[in-house]
Amino acid sequence: MPQRKAAIQALQQACAANDRQAAAGALLDLARAEWPDDPPRGLGALAARLEAGGKEIGALDRSLYGSGESIWDGSALWSAIRNGLQARRSETLPKDDGLGALYP
Repeated sequence: MPQRKAAIQALQQACAANDRQAAAGALLDLARAEWPDDPPRGLGALAARLEAGGKEIGALDRSLYGSGESIWDGSALWSAIRNGLQARRSETLPKDDGLGALYP
């Protein structure tokens, strides 16, 4: 997957340079490469989908859109995401919609 590799490299460079905008773009590019049929639309949606790195992505999102100038350090995000995006494992059982009894 050349798109995935390029996105990971771009993320590494953005994190090393503490470049918030580039890191956000690289993360969303990486997410599009991982889930081409259903990519997350923003950093919050991406963070909710991940097993690890959600806290760091949330910190990036807050630094991008929070009030005031904050300093963002990309090393924590890179440490969490360096091996790629790990989707959260679904531990929930299928929901009973109540229709089972109607169709025995």
